[in-house]
Amino acid sequence: MACVYCNCEVYEVWNLGFSPLSDTFCDSKKSALNMQTEKLAVGCCRSCGLTQNTILLSEEKRYKDNDYAYSSANSSYAKMHWAGLIDDLKKRKNIGY
Repeated sequence: MACVYCNCEVYEVWNLGFSPLSDTFCDSKKSALNMQTEKLAVGCCRSCGLTQNTILLSEEKRYKDNDYAYSSANSSYAKMHWAGLIDDLKKRKNIGY
């Protein structure tokens, strides 16, 4: 695989096996047995050191074929998390807003 940042070689450092796509829900135990899985592995670029997934799914497979429901806009938890992080950084004076 080529690095998504610098296009150099990425080597695998951690193989997590096969996993269902994130945010995929089953309506029964039977449907869970037939759930689509993909390899989940972490790699590192030999040139720039960027850590990244080694398997990149197409937008079609991710959002259309599997009805991916999550977005930060529909997650009150995510909004609270990022607002809290900004408040913490302001207190630590790590950002100048």
